[in-house]
Amino acid sequence: MPAQLFSAFHKLTSSTRLGLLSGMFLLMLSHSAMGTAAWHPEEVMGVAECGECHEDEVKVWKKTKHQKNFKKLSKNKDAKAIAKKMGIKRIKKPNTLCASCHYTVGHKSGKPRIVAGVSCESCHSPSKNWLETHNNFGGRGIKKKQESPAHKIKRLAQLEKAGMIRPDNIYGWAKNCLTCHIVANEKLINIGGHEAGSDFKLSKRSQGKIRHYPKASVDELRFLNLVSYATELELSMRALAKAGNGKYANAMTKRAKAALEKLTAANDSTPSPYAKQSIKLASKARLKAGNSALVSAANNIAANTMKMVQKKNGY
Repeated sequence: MPAQLFSAFHKLTSSTRLGLLSGMFLLMLSHSAMGTAAWHPEEVMGVAECGECHEDEVKVWKKTKHQKNFKKLSKNKDAKAIAKKMGIKRIKKPNTLCASCHYTVGHKSGKPRIVAGVSCESCHSPSKNWLETHNNFGGRGIKKKQESPAHKIKRLAQLEKAGMIRPDNIYGWAKNCLTCHIVANEKLINIGGHEAGSDFKLSKRSQGKIRHYPKASVDELRFLNLVSYATELELSMRALAKAGNGKYANAMTKRAKAALEKLTAANDSTPSPYAKQSIKLASKARLKAGNSALVSAANNIAANTMKMVQKKNGY
């Protein structure tokens, strides 16, 4: 949190600070318990709406695989083969498994429709409930540069409460990405032949083709990795807890163990007591398919990661 905002935050009454932080923490905890927020197509405002203010960001997005797959995926031979095995006739359809990760499902003519590839609201959540707050910098005619620190603190808390996944909510951001980059669907892997996920390093992804914010410093990149690996460990443990056998179980076992190794190495260079607690929890757990005790451990790791991000942001 910038020093000016940190100062403004601490000028608020203790009860106001507690209320703001409690709301933000409970929102993130609900995401950790149930995955990312439920998707409501009617709340998707669309890329054009975002582009009115974020024109440069939309230009960056159009060149990414996230959007290029909007046209390419449904024509891909491997994707068609997977869809056939899963009994899916049309890949580019709003109610398919494919849509949940590869497309943005919006609402047109009273029905859910595929409106884009992975887009702004795929990452930041459907914006209907937070767009007005996002654009309100303190009243009519007040520009972003004129917003007071105290108003910004309250606005950001309101955005969190309304469901926006903001860039400095690194846990929410990492979790939203990894929910698709870890494919936690046993049938899709074992029967459909889909890959069990893809390698994901938040520092690399966020600074690559999807980046539309200033480049992160070395210390910031290290912290991004710490959060990314902790979140990957949490989600792979959740998937492993419900795994049966076959390719899926093997893949999730391998991923959980690899995430633990990566988190341990990241914590060696960027020590955090919260990461250390998570490493200890995972090291003691049986990283075996079907071990339901992994869910409780994953919940604790999620709480540790959220606290780590909050401390980093000055909360």
